Amino acid sequence: MIKKLIMTVIIFALFGAFLYGYMVLQYKEKKINEAVYMEYSEITKIIFYDGRGNNPPITLEDKEKIQEFNNLLDGYIIKKEKFHEKSKGWIHRADFYKDDKQFMSITFSNPMQINGKYYEIVEGDINPETIDNFLKSIDSD
Repeated sequence: MIKKLIMTVIIFALFGAFLYGYMVLQYKEKKINEAVYMEYSEITKIIFYDGRGNNPPITLEDKEKIQEFNNLLDGYIIKKEKFHEKSKGWIHRADFYKDDKQFMSITFSNPMQINGKYYEIVEGDINPETIDNFLKSIDSD
């Protein structure tokens, strides 16, 4: 009887430790590519959308420009939100592709939405003008 009780306590303790470790890892601060387990080198196309409805979608397939945008993304440190209140509207969204298959979507707002999950921006400024300027640099090439 005592052995069963001790084993039960040990099993619950191990389960609790596992659950705690999972929660800590899930909500720790990360770069965007770490949060979604992707390599920037996998990206072959990005389609940008304007949430204001002012501009048609812009498709980016130039590897150098894709790398330039990835460098912008590296400036953000994010942390998954535990509880999210509904937000309204967005200005920019980008869908990321590997070949012709979409594997990630980011809505640039604060909180940032990545693949339907919300992330608080801990470091970096989600400035719409920065993305606007980048998009203008695509059109000017």
